[in-house]
Amino acid sequence: MNSAGLLNKLNQACWLGFAILLPFGPIWSTWLILPLVILGIGIRIQSKQTISNQSSFPFPGLMIVFWLLTLASVLYSSNQTEALTKTIQKAAFLLFPILYFLNPSGILVHSKFRTYYIFSVCLSLLSCYLASFYEYLSLGDHHFYYSSFVRWMHPSYFSLHLLLASSILLYDLKTISLKTIPTKNQLFSFFIFLFIQIGLANTASKAGIIIDGILLIFFSYIVLKNARYGQFRFIILLVLAGFSLFFLSKTSLLEKTRFKSLLTYVKSGGEKADAGDSNRMRTQIYQASIEVAKENWLFGVGCGDVMDELENYYQRLNLRIPAERTYNPHNQFLQTTISNGILGLILLLTMFMGGFWAGIKYQSPVFLSFLFICFVHFMFESMLERQNGIYFFCFIYLLLLPSKSSTVSS
Repeated sequence: MNSAGLLNKLNQACWLGFAILLPFGPIWSTWLILPLVILGIGIRIQSKQTISNQSSFPFPGLMIVFWLLTLASVLYSSNQTEALTKTIQKAAFLLFPILYFLNPSGILVHSKFRTYYIFSVCLSLLSCYLASFYEYLSLGDHHFYYSSFVRWMHPSYFSLHLLLASSILLYDLKTISLKTIPTKNQLFSFFIFLFIQIGLANTASKAGIIIDGILLIFFSYIVLKNARYGQFRFIILLVLAGFSLFFLSKTSLLEKTRFKSLLTYVKSGGEKADAGDSNRMRTQIYQASIEVAKENWLFGVGCGDVMDELENYYQRLNLRIPAERTYNPHNQFLQTTISNGILGLILLLTMFMGGFWAGIKYQSPVFLSFLFICFVHFMFESMLERQNGIYFFCFIYLLLLPSKSSTVSS
């Protein structure tokens, strides 16, 4: 094997390793970034040409501008230590696009990514079950709380991986025909899908469960659009989607309780909610965040001063619990506006809207599903304030971004 072939194999192995380690948290996968940079330089030197399958969309460049905007906000942040920490934390918005331009051959073949990524998601989910079962046996803990189910990341971030894996499996399962016997591979994929669905019932937030139901309907529409006997299959899958939503809402006692509390809160207009009710606190947090964003809409307060400004508002409005627990805006679009102003918000929305346009134009259902998963979670959580969310968004976005040279992205 020549040196170019060896470099390419090592390169693919590093990218696959990154995809495998990602569901276990960003700490381990970070160690692969330096080898990918070195391999990318080596491949560029040897090939001396641009790889043809690289997308020419401007979105990787927008990620770099987004990071530079965060860096610039350090200059007008009062708490510059915190601002520098946030800037370093979001360095993936700089590193991944550089890797994308430097090392485009490292963008995985999607079939390989699907196989290894789904395997990793299932392995991490199985590890969660085994750890919980061990606690049940050793500690006698008969109470299950979803917040302690995943040991290496917050459940909201873990559910991102479960939802993406479900989308990939749903896209593959659309080839199943009701008039023929499913193959062993199709049956295996179906049982893996059910396993991940049960994992979602134990980890996903209310938003995650709603997303899952919508994704089931979305892929049912794809079956209706592409299948010869689409109407009958669509009805069957729609029934399955409804059953899945019912199953997910009833399986997890915690989620059942949280949905009930949300319904009660909406019906009563918040009057029956106590001070510690999560729905009431979110409403208060959003109100305070919107006010801070309005006052600093042009440039923001700087990435280091977001929490300080919010705490001042919490105290001014006499919001005791949000002030004591130092809650962030719980909405990434508000968080970005407060931190970087209107330009930061425009850049973030452009990455989403442009991505949706590219996914629709070049027929990439999995990429569209990924964007939808992130967009809804961004509405209810500040997902880019932790490495788990940053790595997931940047890595998967650039991996699934369709190429202009192809009409269909798998």
